[in-house]
Amino acid sequence: MGWPLRMFQEEGYYFVKSRCFQGRLLLRPSAEVNEVVGGVLARAVQQSAGNVRLHAFTFASNHFHLLVWARGAALAGFMQYLPRGREP
Repeated sequence: MGWPLRMFQEEGYYFVKSRCFQGRLLLRPSAEVNEVVGGVLARAVQQSAGNVRLHAFTFASNHFHLLVWARGAALAGFMQYLPRGREP
């Protein structure tokens, strides 16, 4: 019997990594990219209604890392919101 695809704790810290489609360099540093990334992250945290707290993040040209504290399955909703920048 295999492991479940996702394992959620009641609440805890998660290290999240995601990469751009096909590893493309879609997040090249610029003032515009920085503004969009910051805005989308802030809005995603706001939409979580206190169930996700962003502690640290770093964005490279083709991927990003997040250190978040999340309650229950709130991380899934947070990550659904993140790439689109709008409500799921």
